[in-house]
Amino acid sequence: MSTRAYDTSMAQVRLTAGVDVDGIMVALGQAGRYHVRVFIMVALAAFQVGLLHTTYIFLAGSVPYR
Repeated sequence: MSTRAYDTSMAQVRLTAGVDVDGIMVALGQAGRYHVRVFIMVALAAFQVGLLHTTYIFLAGSVPYR
């Protein structure tokens, strides 16, 4: 397996058989306002899909009313 090193300004991240997660996180940096906005939009979409599938449980059944 080849070992390639990418030199970044904050940290040196090496691609090897094991992944250096701490080095990758340091190279990526802190989460900013953009990342929080994207997370909130994805979370709202996932929440709405969850509600849609939950309503199917109550609306799909045939009720014997006579």
